[in-house]
Parts: sequence; C-alpha cells; structure tokens
Amino acid sequence: MIKLPKNLYWDKIVDYYYDHVFFEDNDPGEGSIMNWVERVFNAQVDREVDTILFKRPESATAFMLRWA
Repeated sequence: MIKLPKNLYWDKIVDYYYDHVFFEDNDPGEGSIMNWVERVFNAQVDREVDTILFKRPESATAFMLRWA
C-alpha cells in the first residue's frame, strides 16, 4: 500500500472538483470529493492521518502525475 501526504495535493483536488465535477455530478452526496477520488484514482482519503492511500502503485503514479 502506498501512502501520500494529503496536504500536498488536497487544495488542487478541491479546486478542480468544485470547478469541474461538483456541478456535473447528479448526486454529489456526503463526502463527495472523497468518493470521487476513490472512484477516479482508486484511492482512499484518510482524514485521520491526512493521507491518500493507494493499493496499486500504478494508481499512485497516475495520481502524482496528474496532481504534482
């Protein structure tokens, strides 16, 4: 499992989500940013330890290339 620090990426993700995804999502629901990150990048956002967890290294690499 690969862990990345959430604080390095979160501001960019939030900005992108609310600019491009939120208003197009038919049912954003509770925790919608976390659900979107999980669905698109195969990652889980752990708010308790401020990390983003990836089960597969390929998913972490794609995530870092997109948000770094």
